[in-house]
Amino acid sequence: MSSEIKIEKGIPIPHRKGEKSKYPFFEMDINDSFEVKVGNTTPEKLSASIRNCYHNICRFNKDFKNRKFTIRVIGNTSVRCWRIK
Repeated sequence: MSSEIKIEKGIPIPHRKGEKSKYPFFEMDINDSFEVKVGNTTPEKLSASIRNCYHNICRFNKDFKNRKFTIRVIGNTSVRCWRIK
């Protein structure tokens, strides 16, 4: 039984309209970084900010595997993310 619908391979899924990342991953060049200020807060809130940033990086990297990022805690008040590849 033949079908009139053609199957196509390799077509990327576009982002939903209005879907924006909380972080500027698309605009970053290698060695660029951004800071997420948490304020002078508890270790639990700082840890939650790290997990949130890491989760967003993982979601971004599913679509853009050619870009790599790393994050570091800066003091007790912020998290910084660098594009490294």
